[in-house]
Amino acid sequence: MDKKQKENIVNLLKLVIENPELEIVPMVATECVCDDTFSYWMAHWGKAQIDEYWYNEDNNRVYFKSHDFDDLVEEWMDEHFEEHPDLSDNELRELAEKKIESYDWVKVIAVRIEP
Repeated sequence: MDKKQKENIVNLLKLVIENPELEIVPMVATECVCDDTFSYWMAHWGKAQIDEYWYNEDNNRVYFKSHDFDDLVEEWMDEHFEEHPDLSDNELRELAEKKIESYDWVKVIAVRIEP
């Protein structure tokens, strides 16, 4: 096991000890699963962090706040700007951020699984 992976595991264990109430969610990189020929694939422990996710039932997708929040804000602004012609860009952004923040985000320990 290399030094970086050991550090990632130590960090994960620290987060678990400090936050025993949080679910641990693996985020598997697509490169870890080459195809569906086999039942299991070997990968490595990547970075672990406290994060929040939101599951969008409309498109059957999971979004992570640390990675996707800004994209969700931009998407909301693009879809709703015509409904708010009286707002400046900054005001529309603030409204979009409040809307996205109101989603049912779930706080977890997110662990990247890397190839």
